[in-house]
Amino acid sequence: MMDRPLVLLTALSAALTSTPAFPPVSFAEIEEPPAVEAYAGPAGAPIVPPALWNALAPTDAATAAWLSGRAPGLDARALRTMTLEAADAMLADCEARGLSPLDFFTDAGFRGPEVYYFPQDLLAAIYARYDFRVVTPVSGKDERGVPFAMQALVAGAGKIEILYDRGDITFPHRDFDDGKYTVKVRVTERILGPGDLAVSGVTAHIGILRADIRRFTKVSSGVGRVETSLGTRNKPTTPVSRRK
Repeated sequence: MMDRPLVLLTALSAALTSTPAFPPVSFAEIEEPPAVEAYAGPAGAPIVPPALWNALAPTDAATAAWLSGRAPGLDARALRTMTLEAADAMLADCEARGLSPLDFFTDAGFRGPEVYYFPQDLLAAIYARYDFRVVTPVSGKDERGVPFAMQALVAGAGKIEILYDRGDITFPHRDFDDGKYTVKVRVTERILGPGDLAVSGVTAHIGILRADIRRFTKVSSGVGRVETSLGTRNKPTTPVSRRK
């Protein structure tokens, strides 16, 4: 029989060399929503009037060249410059019909060959006039308090190009309470269909985790699906509304 000191020494050695059975670390699971039928888009007339492109002035050559340099593949000849009057009419239509920004940016008018340029001052006026909840703010301050701004937005030919004044901007989003976001100097969104956008250039900060946002899909009139590199989840969509 072992004496007591040897028994204690043996037990201590076993405790130090064995792997402790810690409980597994559990992060909140990201919901995997059930499959649903594809969203067909809002009923009624298109948001972007079919005659709008012809009614707008072509974007000047210098600006078109700048945009083409920032967003390779952009057809500068197809560019028309959006006006506040036209943008206001479309967003007022969205408000009246209870439509979200996702409905607006995936409208049939942006899926055709026509391309619309939204200048920086127009974007500022739109966002000042309407509550337009998207993950790409028109301006703000980063996590260090340094201002940033969206310099241009180009919508059409099946894509949305969002151009910022600098890259890798990390900021607390004033419209969402689920953490910080980081945007690249160029955010590209491909229109896959009504209420369906593939996204490149946006990262969500979820605690210590980083999730690249890959897709926004509207699954019903008030629900959208967010697909990230960590999984998918359903979230309510917010209609466009005029600020008070």
